[in-house]
Amino acid sequence: MKNIISFILLTIIYNSSLSGKNLNNWIQSNYFDSINTQITIDSFGYNFIIENVTQDTLYIFSSYIDDKIIKTDDLKRISKRNDTLIISFLPLIPFVFTSKSDNLILNPSVFDKHQIVYEFKMVLPNSKIKLVLPKEILIPETQNSKLYCNFNEQKIITERKLLKAKKKCNYNVNRTYNYQVRFALYKDIKGLNDKDLFYLKRDVFLRIALDYKVITYDFHPAEN
Repeated sequence: MKNIISFILLTIIYNSSLSGKNLNNWIQSNYFDSINTQITIDSFGYNFIIENVTQDTLYIFSSYIDDKIIKTDDLKRISKRNDTLIISFLPLIPFVFTSKSDNLILNPSVFDKHQIVYEFKMVLPNSKIKLVLPKEILIPETQNSKLYCNFNEQKIITERKLLKAKKKCNYNVNRTYNYQVRFALYKDIKGLNDKDLFYLKRDVFLRIALDYKVITYDFHPAEN
């Protein structure tokens, strides 16, 4: 298997346009009430572009956009219904915290306790942010074996529910899969770094943590 190159995150804020870049090679363009999304491919990898067309600052959940996490299969899902390999950056609420443990793990999993905290990338009003992922991110560490089946992260609010949802699906390296990448977009993150709210008013904290919009990018091997 290829060595997965280190994750590259380029965050670039633009006020009006992506100057100096060739934007003719669009794979998909989705339009929401508050954002425009686009994706291109170049020598760096996949460019996920999110444009905020509102007058408010928006936030992309970025806790999993980390070199140690992104190389693993923790974020990968298989949808058997449409043969899709999903890379999900949506928060797994039971395992995202407001503070890290003093005993940090060298290579943390998204399922480890007190290793992942809430982190975000801002998308300023009337601006664009670009996240660049290497193409190798779509190559699972596990070849001809199993990955997690697709599940709805917004329904996973306890460890018990996550345990039930963590079923395995077959992954076949010789099969042609469609691809989907998911990000969580927040309009309000106030309280997500509040330890008191996290422990003493869990119901309030959960409402804030689950109040995000799912941004999806769908593309196909022919466009890879």
